[in-house]
Amino acid sequence: MRLWIYRGAALAFTAVAAVWLNFLLMPAWSFKSENFWIYIIIVTLFAGAFFLIAEAPDSRAKKFSRAKKFRVTMVLALTAAVLLSAFALVSCPSWEIFRAGTYRDAVTISDDGDFDRDVPRVQSSLDIPIVDMLTARQLGDRTMGTMEKYLSQYEVDGEYNLISYQGSSYRISPMNYGGFFKYINSKDKGIPGYVLVDIYTQEAKLVELKQPIRFSPSAHFGNLLNRHLRKTYPSYVFGKEQFEIDDDGVPFYIVPVTNPTAGLFGARIVTSVILVNAVTGETSESAVADVPQWVDHVFSVDYIMERVSWYYGYTHGFWNTVFAKKDVRKTSYSFDPEQYYFTTKENDTYLYTGITSAGMDESNIGFIMANMRTGEIKYYTNPGAEESSAQASAEGVVQQYGYFAGPVMLVNIDGIETYFMTLKDNQMLVKKVALVNKDNYTIAIVEDTVAQAVASYRAKFSTDIKTETAIKEGIIAELYSAIKEGNTHYYFKLQGDDILYVSSILNNDRQASMKTGDAVKVRVVPISDNMAIVQSIEMR
Repeated sequence: MRLWIYRGAALAFTAVAAVWLNFLLMPAWSFKSENFWIYIIIVTLFAGAFFLIAEAPDSRAKKFSRAKKFRVTMVLALTAAVLLSAFALVSCPSWEIFRAGTYRDAVTISDDGDFDRDVPRVQSSLDIPIVDMLTARQLGDRTMGTMEKYLSQYEVDGEYNLISYQGSSYRISPMNYGGFFKYINSKDKGIPGYVLVDIYTQEAKLVELKQPIRFSPSAHFGNLLNRHLRKTYPSYVFGKEQFEIDDDGVPFYIVPVTNPTAGLFGARIVTSVILVNAVTGETSESAVADVPQWVDHVFSVDYIMERVSWYYGYTHGFWNTVFAKKDVRKTSYSFDPEQYYFTTKENDTYLYTGITSAGMDESNIGFIMANMRTGEIKYYTNPGAEESSAQASAEGVVQQYGYFAGPVMLVNIDGIETYFMTLKDNQMLVKKVALVNKDNYTIAIVEDTVAQAVASYRAKFSTDIKTETAIKEGIIAELYSAIKEGNTHYYFKLQGDDILYVSSILNNDRQASMKTGDAVKVRVVPISDNMAIVQSIEMR
């Protein structure tokens, strides 16, 4: 009778352990989830341990109990071995060594990219973002530091996604609970808001919500995002969630659902998306093609870059990647999200990174642009200097200041492929901006503002992009100058005219005495709707 009591207790303890582990690990209840197999193995081992204790010897039948103990131990060891062997066996068809072709085909990369067609030409300084993730973090932390009422309980998440919102572009990051005990103290109040950073002006602000965020990856118990999702979608395997806001500023978590294409676990692809209202917890599922237009990040950086590495790494199979490396390519920034640059086009967010061959370190053979909402990836065959070379070139221009170059993005300036980057101090604040020619990275323009840099860069290449000239007359309304390579460049606007005129003419002595209010007559080469290069100037 006592033995059956012990066995009943062992069964009860096993049930409690299974429930507790399910709550703690939150495995997807699917054989296509590796965590589910791990969960089953752990619960089985717990069960074996509890029943082993239940079969422990007593003072009246030690020998018999020892024999039982040995048998139970052997059964437990055999069960563990069988489960681990089964797990290894079902995992084999998912391994890259056997299924390299399936991994390669997990993403499609189009080779018909046309730089001048697909990358919009720079028309104004608002076409080039200057705030990358590192700078956004610094600005966000400073903003949070001014909000004393929140400092003791909350912190800003470190990942700032680039989003399109109400006709402009921002980097956004949610506030998080500062830890378990801070969650306990603040769970009734919820999370008060999120941080928005303007990618053009570097202005950061804390947006306080009328209704707080209740569901978050930093919460606990039922308010933990994945645990909340697991109640409705018990068998789904989720990808990395992304924080965004809709057109009304309502916070959402965008959670991709993945399914394997190689065996039970391998070469996962996103098959659908779950939108979670972070305030109410309401969820809705949709196909990737049907997500709302305001969603910018269905796919995470890690997801895109991992599949790009499969695509270019397994061109001729697994062993070629290990040994011969024939036709193997790689990204210039391998799995370093702080070095990726994003841009927006037609309200979609794009990831840029260069592509280089496995054996070349100083040059790119092309680059890719990945749409983070649709997953569409295009490859552009545009050989040129690698980003690190362009960064070194720009840093060399201002080496006396000790500034370092931020992540690089490729911009289109009048059809010229050009690297853009910011130059920062040790506080991660943008001090200058740089434009470096992709074909010849020794051509580096460094200025205080994007407008100045674009104007100087265009002046540098004005002989190559001349168009019909025009005559303009008027009164100088705005005027400033900058010294570049020992020469003074002048930038001015005329009254009633939004065009920025750029002049680097050195044969006109009177130009040095120009001031606001002077009347001038200039012959110019229009570069865009709001910028022109001055060919000649007359003081009236």
